[in-house]
Amino acid sequence: MKFRILTGLVLCNLIWSAHPVMFKIILGQFSAPESALLRYGSALIAFVLVWLIFNLQKPFALVFSRSGFWSMLTLGALTFCIAPMLQMVGIDKSRATDGSLITALEPLTAVLLARIFLRERLGLSNVLSIGLALAGFVLLSEFSIDARAAGNLLILASCVLEGAYSVLGRKLLEKHGLVPLFGSSLLLGVVALLVTVTILSESGGGVSGFGHRLAGVSWQTIAAVIWVGPVGTCAAYFFWLTALKQVPVASVAVTLFIQPLLGALWGNWFMGDRLSLMQTAGAILILLSLTLPVLILNLRYERQKLI
Repeated sequence: MKFRILTGLVLCNLIWSAHPVMFKIILGQFSAPESALLRYGSALIAFVLVWLIFNLQKPFALVFSRSGFWSMLTLGALTFCIAPMLQMVGIDKSRATDGSLITALEPLTAVLLARIFLRERLGLSNVLSIGLALAGFVLLSEFSIDARAAGNLLILASCVLEGAYSVLGRKLLEKHGLVPLFGSSLLLGVVALLVTVTILSESGGGVSGFGHRLAGVSWQTIAAVIWVGPVGTCAAYFFWLTALKQVPVASVAVTLFIQPLLGALWGNWFMGDRLSLMQTAGAILILLSLTLPVLILNLRYERQKLI
């Protein structure tokens, strides 16, 4: 992996590691669907500005393409509508620290999906990593069946759907190109979110209630939306797809191990989250599940140098 790509992926994960804390801030004023809409709606606005400034070629072309519309709608609805709503509801019921640690499982879901859809090789280290990660997830939830455990399951479900973006996005990327893929799927995902918010917000005062909450938004929430939307989604996702064009899904996804390390620190510092002994053991297993493939790859590389 080129140093420039590795540096960019590390920076993306540094940004994403603070997302659960930012989500908690946004959820303090808005519902889960509204929070998801603020994230991806602001990302769409940023993408349109980039399009206008840099004169990108046909960024929404696939929306009007008979052959590409349904694949973009599926990708957009899964990644930019259903997944973020599950994630927001899950984090609202759970904690920022749990969200950061569970998000670490996304690369493993991407590896599994890459095996299923792209036929990429699944090695022994990947199998061991998946086993360690599942054990860590169980310990993190402390074998309980409560609101926080339910929230953790929703976060895990959102990771599976987001992992699908790396896999399905790579297949579509080869066919359609980066800019139309990202722009079209994001636009259709935001439309799906807007429809969902319009329907679900009736119990909270309707669309006018959402507008009223927007009028009274705090500067902390505005900063959080900018962080997770234009920066964490528009810029970071765009680079993520760019990296997918040059390296295998498994190699890209493994850099996500940075998220739980820093995310747990952000949750501790800003939200006062504390891990019990069992949860700490689960967090260690999750981290081991992510570092194991890297260690094995390094050992193989060193062995090849000696031959």
